[in-house]
Amino acid sequence: MNIKKAAEMFDLSVDTLRYYERVGVIPPVHRNKSGYREYSTNDLNWIYLAKNLRNAGLSVESLIEFANLAQLRGKQDVEESQKQILFDQLEELDQKITEMQEVRELLLYKYQVTVRDLKEAVNNVEDKFLTVDELRTFLNYGIVHEELPMSVLFHVLFYTGCRVSEALALQPEDIDFQRNEILFYKQTAVKGKSKEFRIETTKTVSSARRVPVTPLAMEKLKQLIRALAEMRGHHRFIVDGTYLFVYLDASKRGVPYRREYVNDHVKRCVERSGIGKSFHTHLARHTMASLVAEYCSWDVLKDRLGHTDKTTSKIYRHLTNNEKVKPLLAFRSLED
Repeated sequence: MNIKKAAEMFDLSVDTLRYYERVGVIPPVHRNKSGYREYSTNDLNWIYLAKNLRNAGLSVESLIEFANLAQLRGKQDVEESQKQILFDQLEELDQKITEMQEVRELLLYKYQVTVRDLKEAVNNVEDKFLTVDELRTFLNYGIVHEELPMSVLFHVLFYTGCRVSEALALQPEDIDFQRNEILFYKQTAVKGKSKEFRIETTKTVSSARRVPVTPLAMEKLKQLIRALAEMRGHHRFIVDGTYLFVYLDASKRGVPYRREYVNDHVKRCVERSGIGKSFHTHLARHTMASLVAEYCSWDVLKDRLGHTDKTTSKIYRHLTNNEKVKPLLAFRSLED
């Protein structure tokens, strides 16, 4: 890949890529006989890492040190030094996140200042998730009207509460049929065409997790794996990796769905199932939280989700009615 295409891929300028290489933020890029840069997959990975670490606040000096250490691998033991650079930045980033969260909460409070806003915030929690009957209707609709990979994906999303990008990175080896668990530790990312997807680690360390599911969900995964294996015996898949939730048409066969494509199908099935609720991207996570809330602790739910947002927290606390009414017991002696 030439420098222009590499710059376009990462939304950077050509001058920025030249600067990164000149100062040592990324290792030297191979040049062809004509003297032009040819970016390999490893070079692109370095650009991706450098851009994201810069966005996270890592200094150019630290990036140069990190890149220099990488080039010493095999000659010296540099792994711990590299980890320390990342750990120091992680601590700084966590502090920034805490500060930004405080600012966000202040802005959110200022935004929800009217009586109407506050009333909607209290009344509309139920609109954030599907009830058991609604979920059953939705899943059955998907079984009838969607292709097998998509209908099984619906079950994985709503049974585990995982993020769409996490589910799209799943491969057969990530399914533990002995323990009835699904392993989440990676996610897909797409910039450009669907075929140009890449696999990344999950958003945070806590996002890497094992999520138990029911035997029914595991049986559907087995059915999908068998069907895809049989299809591979008769048709050409255009990617080497074996992914579960993939396009089946010839032009993209075997390529993981795009996240937007999945969201569109979820939205369409919600509407066509006759469920009178608006679609949102966290519908599956919130629905799973609502279903398990009465059966497990808040800590177990957070582990299952791989972390949680404030809306999910509200849903959980809204549904644990027994906990909500316990304070009333203090008034029993007064009223008896």
